[in-house]
Amino acid sequence: MNEIEERLASDNPAYICTLFSKLVSVIEKKQDEVVTNENRQLELLQFLERKCIDKNSLVALTAARALLKLVQDGIVDKNKVLLDLTSTIVATESYSGLCYLLNEMLVIKMVQNEGIYYNLWSPQHPLVSVMNQHFKSSVEIFYNIENTCVINQRSYITKLYWPIYYYLFCNPESQLNTPILYKYWNLLLKETDNEHMNLMFNIVSWMQFHNSNRLLIIIDFLLQCLEVHIIDKSTYIVEALAVFLSSLLHDVIKLGLNPISIIRSLQKTLNFLMHSSSSNLIVLLISSSLIDCPVNYLTDLLILCEMLLKSADINELSLRCLQISLFNWMVFKSDLLEMKYIKRMIIRIEKITEQINNGTKKDNLTFNCLVKKLKSNQYNLHIAFELYTLCNYLNADVFIFWLARFSSNMNEVLSKNLFIFLCGMILFKSLNENAINELLQLLIHLVKKHNCYSTLLLTAVLYKLSCTKNPEMHFILLKTFPHLIICKENVPFIFHTLESLRSSTIPVRTFIMKLHFDIWNLDPKYYINLQNLLTEKIHKISLDEDLEVNVVKSKILREICIKRPELYGGELVSFLSEVLNKYRHKNGSLPSSLALEGISALCKAGIVDIFSTLKELFPKFRSDTRDRVLISFCNLVSTVPDYFEESERCVSLSQEVTTLLWEFATQSGDKNVRRSAYEGLSNFKIEDISDTMPERYKICTNDVLPAFGLVNCECWINILKSSPEDTLDAIGTMLFRLIEIEIIEFRPRIYQVPEGGREPDTYNYLSVYSPLRAITNYVKLNVQKMKLNAAYLQCLRVLSLEYKKPLPPLDWCFLQELVHYKQAKFFCICIASHQVRSSGSARRFMENIVVALTTNEHECLDVFQNLRFLCDSIQPAILRPFIKNALTYSLKLYDEDEHFFNTINTCLKSTLSRHDIHEANRATISDVLVYVIKNADQKSPSFESILKTTAELSKNYVSKFNLDRTSIWKFLLFVKVRIAKALYSKENHFSWLNEIFNVEDYTQGEQIVILQEVVKVIKKYKNDPSVRVWILELLGQTQALIVDNGSTEKRLNFLCSTIVISFIFLTDQDILILNPLEIIKDSNMALTLFPSSVYGAVKTNLWQEYVPQLLEWLYNMSNCKFIMFSYQTTFYQTLSALRHEKAFGRKLYWLKYMDRKMDIIS
Repeated sequence: MNEIEERLASDNPAYICTLFSKLVSVIEKKQDEVVTNENRQLELLQFLERKCIDKNSLVALTAARALLKLVQDGIVDKNKVLLDLTSTIVATESYSGLCYLLNEMLVIKMVQNEGIYYNLWSPQHPLVSVMNQHFKSSVEIFYNIENTCVINQRSYITKLYWPIYYYLFCNPESQLNTPILYKYWNLLLKETDNEHMNLMFNIVSWMQFHNSNRLLIIIDFLLQCLEVHIIDKSTYIVEALAVFLSSLLHDVIKLGLNPISIIRSLQKTLNFLMHSSSSNLIVLLISSSLIDCPVNYLTDLLILCEMLLKSADINELSLRCLQISLFNWMVFKSDLLEMKYIKRMIIRIEKITEQINNGTKKDNLTFNCLVKKLKSNQYNLHIAFELYTLCNYLNADVFIFWLARFSSNMNEVLSKNLFIFLCGMILFKSLNENAINELLQLLIHLVKKHNCYSTLLLTAVLYKLSCTKNPEMHFILLKTFPHLIICKENVPFIFHTLESLRSSTIPVRTFIMKLHFDIWNLDPKYYINLQNLLTEKIHKISLDEDLEVNVVKSKILREICIKRPELYGGELVSFLSEVLNKYRHKNGSLPSSLALEGISALCKAGIVDIFSTLKELFPKFRSDTRDRVLISFCNLVSTVPDYFEESERCVSLSQEVTTLLWEFATQSGDKNVRRSAYEGLSNFKIEDISDTMPERYKICTNDVLPAFGLVNCECWINILKSSPEDTLDAIGTMLFRLIEIEIIEFRPRIYQVPEGGREPDTYNYLSVYSPLRAITNYVKLNVQKMKLNAAYLQCLRVLSLEYKKPLPPLDWCFLQELVHYKQAKFFCICIASHQVRSSGSARRFMENIVVALTTNEHECLDVFQNLRFLCDSIQPAILRPFIKNALTYSLKLYDEDEHFFNTINTCLKSTLSRHDIHEANRATISDVLVYVIKNADQKSPSFESILKTTAELSKNYVSKFNLDRTSIWKFLLFVKVRIAKALYSKENHFSWLNEIFNVEDYTQGEQIVILQEVVKVIKKYKNDPSVRVWILELLGQTQALIVDNGSTEKRLNFLCSTIVISFIFLTDQDILILNPLEIIKDSNMALTLFPSSVYGAVKTNLWQEYVPQLLEWLYNMSNCKFIMFSYQTTFYQTLSALRHEKAFGRKLYWLKYMDRKMDIIS
C-alpha cells in the first residue's frame, strides 16, 4: 500500500488511472479465487474508499471511478458502499470524488428500480448531507446532476434530486445569492411537465421571503418560470404564477424593493386572465399594494390596473376595493403624479359597476385549482380568495346578519386584511342606510386598532357623501368624522367638510356643533374649533331656530363642564350666565336647566364657589315657575351638604336651601319638582331638614319638645298623610335614607333580646325623634283599622326596603293580618324576609307563607324575589317542595307568561351565586334544578335560560347529568349542561369541556352537535389564556393517543377535528364563510381555513411563545397514519404556512419539517 501511495503522488491522470485499474483487477481476481482472502480484499476496498475522499481531487475522482466499476460489475455491494461513504461525510474535507460516487450509486439504484426513500431529514439524502457539511459542494453536485439528466432522464430531478432542491432553495439560513442556484433553477425549468411543475410549486411553497435579499431572488426565479410558461402558453400555470406574484407585490413594496419587474411581467399575463376568477384576485391583491406603493412605481401599477379593467371580467367587490385605494391618492394632490390615470380609472370603475348593478354584466367565472392549493401558505392570497368567494353569496338581505357576526375583539391579522374590503362595501349602492350604519360602526371600531387605515375610511365616506342625496345617509356618514380625527392627515379634510356645511340650515348647523363636540371629546386640542361655534352669533333666524341653537349650545356647555371642568370651566361660567339671563321666559326652560346642570358640575369640581353661586342664583330662581328649571335648581342646591364646613355661612346656607326645598316640596304644582325637592332634602342631615320643616307638619307635646333641631317622629307621618299620592315614593325614599343612617348608628346591645323573652311589641324603646319608630308604630297600631291608604302602604314600602343592617327586634306577627291584602302582600313578605335571620316571628311568618304558596304557584313571585334571604334560615324541607312546584309550574306557563319564569329563574341563579346562604339550602336548590332540567323540554326557549342557571351548580351536581346515549335528548343534555358551565362560570371555563372529550366513540352526528356547542365557548373566551391552555391539552392528548398506537382512531380523528375547528373560530376565520355551521359539518371546508387560522393565531401574543410546540405537533400529525389523509395533508400545508416563523429554522428543524413533497399539481 505504501508503494501505491507513493505512485499516486504523480500528476499524470493516465498513470493514476492505470494504478487504480490494476487495483480493480486485483480485487476482481481475489473475488474469483476459490479460497478468497477476505481480509486482503476488504483492505483494498477500504483503501479505495479512503482515496475517494482524498485531498487530491484527481486521486479522489479516479478512485471513485474505480469503485464505481466494482459496483457495476457486481463485485461490491452498492448499498454497502453507500453506507460506508455516508458515514465518512462528517469527517471528509474533500468532496469531488465523494459527490461523483454518491450520485452514481443513487443513479444505479434508480436504474435498477430500487426504491429511493431519501429526504431532507431521515433518512437524509447523501448529497444533502454533503452540502450540509460543505456548501461549496453544490457546484460539483450540480454538474453531476446535469450530466445524469443528459445521459438518463430529466425525471430524475423530481424523483431523485428533489431533496437537494429543497435544501438549496428553502433553507432559511441561506442567502440564495449564489450563481449556482440559477443553474439549478434553469435545469428544473427545462421540463414543463406536471412532475417538474409540482416540484417547482413545492419549492415556492416552502421558500422564505422574510428579508429583502431573499425576496428579490425568489421573485427573479418566479419571473423566469413565468416567462417559460408564457412562451409555452400554459394558461393554467401562468394564471397561478400571476396570482402568486401579485400576493408578493405588497411584501416587495413594504420592504422598499422595486416592483417594476413584477408589474411588467403581470402585464404580459393579461391574455391568460380574461375569463378567469384570478383576475379578480389580482385586483384585490393589487388594491392593498396601491395604498403603500411609492409614487415612483405608481404609474406602472396604475397602467396594469387599467389594462386589467379593459381586458378582464372584474366583479364589484374587486372594483370597489381598487376604487378605495385610488381615493387614497386622489385626495392628496401632488405634482409628482399624473392624476389622469386615477380619474380615468375611477370613471371606468363607475361605468362597470353600473353595468353590474343593471344586470348587463355578470360575474360568471371559474376557479383555478392550483391557486386554491397555493393560497394555504400565503395569508393575503387566502383572504382575497375567500372574500371573492363570499361576495358571490353576500347579497343585501344577508349583509347585516353577516356583519353581526363580527366580534369586538376580532383577530388583529384578519381585521387588518379585511379593512379595505369592508371600506369597499361602503360604496355598494345595493346597501341601505341601516346596513351602511352597521358597517361604519364596525369600521370605526377597527380604525381604533389600525389608525393607519383611517384615511381610507375617510375617503370612502367623503366619496359616498358626494354621491348620495339621501339626508339620512348624510347624517350617518358625517357621524364617522369624530372617530377619524385620530389621524392628522384627516384633519384638514374633516374640518373643511364641516366648515362647508356651516352655512346650511339650522338643523344641519346644530348637527355640526355636535360633531365638533364629539371631536373635542376625543381630542381636546381641537377645542378652539368648538369654541368658535359656541361663540358664533347667527343672524336673521327665527326665535324657534335661535332656541334650537342655544339648546344645543347649552347641552354642549354642560357636557364640557362635566367632562373637563378643570380645563375650560372658568371661561364657561360667563357663557352659562349669559344663557340663564337670556332665557328667563317659559320657552327657555330647557337651555336654562342645562346651564344650571353645567354650573352644578363646576361646583362639584371646585371651579366655582357654591356659596357665592347660590347667593347669585337664589333671587332669580326662588320664584321661578318653570318646572324643568326648578328640577335642575333642586339638583344644584341638593349638593350643598357635599361642601359642608363648620362655619356660620355654611349653616346659614344650609337653612336657606332646606327651607327652599321644603317650599318646593310642599307648594309646587308639578309632581316632578316635588320629587326632586324631596330627593334634595334626603341629602341633608335629619337635624337640618327637621329644623326648617313647615310648621303645619310639626307636632309639639309637653313630653316631646324639639331638641337639636329634631322634631317629634310623628311629624313624618303627618307629611305622608298630607302629601299628594304621586309624591309619596320620593318621601319614602327620603325616609329610607334617614332610617338607614339611624340604623347604622345603632349599637349591638339594641339587637339583644333576653333569652326566652318575647320580641318587643313596638319600637317605643327607640328615640322619640326616630323616623323608624314613627313608621313602624303607625303601621302596627293601625293594622286593626285596615286603612290601607297610600300613606299606610308607603310606610310598608319603607320598611320593606333592604337596609345595610337588620331592623331592631320587633314582634312581626301583625304581618299575618296584612299579607292577605294584595297591595300589602309584597311589602309584608319583603319585611319578614329581611328580618328572617334575626327574628323568630319573621321566620315563622315566612315559613307559613312558603307552605301556603307551595300549592299556589302563581302567587309565589314575591317570595322568590326574597329567596336569597330565606335560604339563610328557612329549613330545606319547607323550601324544597315550594321551589320545585314553582319552577315546574313556570316552565309549563312559559308561553303565556315569560316574565313569570324569568323572574323565578333569575332569583334561583342569584341565590345560588351567593356565598352566604346555608349549604343545605344550596343543595336543595341544586337538586331541584337537576330534576327540573332533566325533565324540561329542550326545544322550548325556556330551556336555554334555565341552562344559564346551571353555571352556579357545583361539580358534583353537574356530574349527575351523565352521558346516556340511549336518547338524543339525554345526550344533548350531557353536552349542553357542561357547555353552559363553560360559558357562564366565572373561571376554569374550558375545564368543563374535558369530560365531553373523554368519550372515545362518538358518531358523526354527535361530533357535529358537540362542536357546534364548543365553538360558543371558544368565541366568547378567545382572548382568554384558558383557551390556549385547553387547546394545548388537546394537542397533548392526540400525541398520547399516537403513542398508544392509535388504538382509538375514531377519538383521535375527532380530537383533530376539534383542534381544527377551535383554531378557525379562535381566529375569526369563520367570518369568511356565510354560514359558520357549514364549517363544522363540512370537514373539507374547515381544512381549507385551518392553515391561515394557525397563522393568524401565532401572530398574536397569546400564541407566539408556543410556535415551536405547534410546529412539532403539526409535523407529528402530518406523519400520523392513524388519522385521515386529508388531515395529514392539511397539517403539512400548515407547516408551510408557518415557514416564516423564527422557530421554524431553529437548529436545522426545518430539514425535518420539509421531509416530503405535496401534490400541488396532480
